[in-house]
Amino acid sequence: MEGELVKAEFTEQADKLAVAQEVSEKFLDGQPYRLQDVLERMAMDLKAVQHGYIDLGRCALAIKEVHGHGEFQKIIQERFEDPGIVSYRTVARAMAVAETYTRLPINDRLSFLELGKTKQLMLAAASDEDIDEEAGTVFGLTFDDIKAMKAKEVKERIAKLEKKVEKQKEVIDKGKQQLEEARLALRYEKEKGRIIGEEEAEFDRKLQGYVDSIEGQLVYWGEQIEPKRLSERQQRRILGAAMQTVELVEAFAEKVRVALDQGVAPDFTMLTSQEGE
Repeated sequence: MEGELVKAEFTEQADKLAVAQEVSEKFLDGQPYRLQDVLERMAMDLKAVQHGYIDLGRCALAIKEVHGHGEFQKIIQERFEDPGIVSYRTVARAMAVAETYTRLPINDRLSFLELGKTKQLMLAAASDEDIDEEAGTVFGLTFDDIKAMKAKEVKERIAKLEKKVEKQKEVIDKGKQQLEEARLALRYEKEKGRIIGEEEAEFDRKLQGYVDSIEGQLVYWGEQIEPKRLSERQQRRILGAAMQTVELVEAFAEKVRVALDQGVAPDFTMLTSQEGE
């Protein structure tokens, strides 16, 4: 039984050696197949790919910055997409990754390059607020954290943070809406430097109308006085009474406005009776 196991193991090893010789010629340019060597070669190639991907995105960003979005799309389509070299979507994704790379502190850029493309694309969604230069984090995660986490875990963490941010945004938007509603419900009286409610403002406008009307009538009757028919004393008494009436009306108006400011309902009985006349 033991001999059969040894024989099976030997056969398996021999088969692997035979396959290794085949792949050496087929894929490795005649270089002998050693697992660690091939893995190291893959790692170096991936770094080269990552550098090339970043460089692709940076070059595209430069073109877009100079020529603008519309012309940039046309350039990429004619030079790369139409010949089937690379799609516009791939270029756009490379740009997103490159933009994040350029926004990172220099010390973190190498760590960013060492991440897989999937994680890089996830981090490309980061805004300036999501990047903490002092802490060396993106979305609250260090690059060591991101390397150790699976892509799915990183995605879930970002989604959770985005949900939290969205909730905060909803609270802020609701607050802005409430402020806007409050602002629309108020009317600013520039002359008085006061903010009053629309209902009170309507009273204020009506009151001012009465004051203007009374003052106008007093001025009118004052102008009708015929000096020849009245003595100077009588004229002074009439004009004095007129001025006193104006002052009383203005004082009454101001008291009403003070009541409005204090949230006290003013008594408009007198004004209402006048309005009906």
